[in-house]
Formats: sequence, C-alpha cells, structure tokens
Amino acid sequence: FNIYGDWKYSNGAVVAVPVDYHAKAETTRQKLLTDANSTIVDWRTELALGDISDDDRASLTKWMVYIRALKMLDLSDVKDEATFTAIRWPALPQ
Repeated sequence: FNIYGDWKYSNGAVVAVPVDYHAKAETTRQKLLTDANSTIVDWRTELALGDISDDDRASLTKWMVYIRALKMLDLSDVKDEATFTAIRWPALPQ
C-alpha cells in the first residue's frame, strides 16, 4: 500500500489496483486546463477592461490556442499505458 492508492489489500493479498488510463488522461487534461486558465485570468480581465498591453494580448492569444488544442484532443482511444504515453500534449506557449 502507498499514499497514491495504487495497491489494495484484497482476500489476504496486496494487489495492484488497475490503472484507468483514460481517466488519467482526462485528469491530466483538466490539470493542464486549470493551469492555463490560472495563467490567463489577469489578461482576460485586462482585455475586458480594455487595458491590455499588446504583449499581453499576444500572449493571451497564444494561450487560447493552447487551451483550444487541449480541449480538442481526442482521448477516447486511451485505454492502456502505451496509448497514454503516446498522447501528444500541445506544447506550452512561449
């Protein structure tokens, strides 16, 4: 047993809990989306107020492209470790 919960005691034995790689992929996507939205929240406010610099507007645009790419990823075929590690996550904006 460890703190990550990937082992359990069952019928007198410690056994590995199967990994749900599809759920793991969706969780990873949600974390990346949360991080991205945290990055852009101030720029969105500045944009709404009409007080955003050209540099920040360009950064916001790059991050929105990244967010769109994350949302469009088709994770429906992620079923095992091989398909999970084959996911081509979009690169973070520079």
